Amino acid sequence: SVPPAPASVELPLDDYGRALISYSGTGTVSWDDGSSNALTFNAAQFADGRIVVLGHYANDDVVSWFGGSHNSEPTGFTGVTSEGWAVTSEGNVRSTNYLPKTSIEGSYAALRLNQLECLRGTTLEVTDHRFGLVNFDFEGTVSVTIARPSGTHYTHGLPVSLTVGDRTITGAIVAVEDADHLHRRVMTHKSAEVLAELVVPKTDGIDGAELVGAVRDLCVALSVMRGTKVVWVYRHDFSGNQIVHTTHRSSNVKAYSPWAPLRGDYDNRAASVAFVHGGAAALSTSDVLKADRSVVDAYLDAKVEHDFLETRAGKLALAIEKLKHTFLRS
Repeated sequence: SVPPAPASVELPLDDYGRALISYSGTGTVSWDDGSSNALTFNAAQFADGRIVVLGHYANDDVVSWFGGSHNSEPTGFTGVTSEGWAVTSEGNVRSTNYLPKTSIEGSYAALRLNQLECLRGTTLEVTDHRFGLVNFDFEGTVSVTIARPSGTHYTHGLPVSLTVGDRTITGAIVAVEDADHLHRRVMTHKSAEVLAELVVPKTDGIDGAELVGAVRDLCVALSVMRGTKVVWVYRHDFSGNQIVHTTHRSSNVKAYSPWAPLRGDYDNRAASVAFVHGGAAALSTSDVLKADRSVVDAYLDAKVEHDFLETRAGKLALAIEKLKHTFLRS
């Protein structure tokens, strides 16, 4: 297993928002010219999908650059958390403004990541995958027992089916522990939060990454049903009640919108199950959706209540024209 690396500088992430999941430890930032520099870091993913890494460099020879520490953009980040997790960036890494007040002399870094992989050094077998879903509220229809780090929870979930190749996997969407509080928060602040998790049992021959396409399709159906964009921002791989691997993804998150064609209340729970089942099937059979799924994004953007009425009307007209064009073309 990877030995823990104690963090010597606390770098507060509060200036970037309320952290959904956070880490601290020591790591390395690298550049395309082959150079690298060690740093103490604090990292977090936020409910809007952003992944931010703050660091204090061990080597003061570097020159600060927009809150970063080099005259070119970094290409990678790796590290070990204080709990022994190995963290690695995937995809783009770019500098951003360093917002916290600096407490000691030296060079500081602020990075935005496209994806962050977190692996725990363990031989435990994965038992299920859990995708964090932004802005999806619901009432469950089936009993679900779920093991969490805080203990075993008995709740109700929404049954769903995922198609991966020629196989169908049955899972369930369950509310996060403080879903009611978070739902009131997004309705009040017009923000975004992870309100639910899609729990998929481990299936032989299919790993978590192979579920991504099916989960993306499911999110399209959920988005249309609720009238607000639903995306996943993290995937936890669990072994019992322990997380053994996490993928954080910087998704295109939109603010919560309450204008749902089919609400997530108790009276609509059976209809929600039927819509998810039919909506998921339509994604593979509809000529319109197979030709251009961006029509769904245009429709959802037209429903957002934050704009002026005139702007929303213009967006709605554009969404209708886009739907007509895609329909005629297909």
